[in-house]
Amino acid sequence: MKSFIIALVAALSLGAFAQSKAVVEKAPQNYLMALKSDNNGLIESAIFQVVKYQMFYPDQYNYEIVGQLIRLANNSRSETIREKARLAVAYIQHAEWLSKIEKKDYKNGEELFMLLQNQALGNH
Repeated sequence: MKSFIIALVAALSLGAFAQSKAVVEKAPQNYLMALKSDNNGLIESAIFQVVKYQMFYPDQYNYEIVGQLIRLANNSRSETIREKARLAVAYIQHAEWLSKIEKKDYKNGEELFMLLQNQALGNH
């Protein structure tokens, strides 16, 4: 099981998003699987990767992923996951945020979520 999780996390990370079309097209399925995991670390990583994916592929809106993020935002036992899921949903659903967050390959999820939180505070 641990090797499966490691492989899934590796598949989640699209790096600089200079990936093949097949990898990019399969990414949402991997993210959805990870978002439904019982492993909080995997879920947090998936939320981070979903935001990065949406940053680089804003036209790839996925209703299933957004629905799962909303479920996590409302029902996760982890406060951290609830907050990150809320920020991810807000980011995905507010296209104007796309132009206000620097488009780059963030390596640090905390940095990206801090930017999203600042953006959310500035828009309320």
